[in-house]
Amino acid sequence: MTAGLPPKRVRVELDLPVALVQDLDELCSREGLSRSEMAMRLMAMSLEELRIEAALDGFRAGRITAVAAAKALRMTTWEFMEVAHRRG
Repeated sequence: MTAGLPPKRVRVELDLPVALVQDLDELCSREGLSRSEMAMRLMAMSLEELRIEAALDGFRAGRITAVAAAKALRMTTWEFMEVAHRRG
């Protein structure tokens, strides 16, 4: 990515339950963000959480080392070990 330029975007259409959209709209209103901005934020947070859980699962099962898990998560081994410790 070139410094100073916004990342490229792709339009994605989703069919969501009405209740979920209502919750999203309430959150957007509280945070002062558009649906698109909030959806990007929530998706990024969720994807990061899924990546962390997958790395922790692999580490706990002995399939990957702490070094490999940390590298996959783009963090230091010490940071990964801190996450692993906090999450049991």
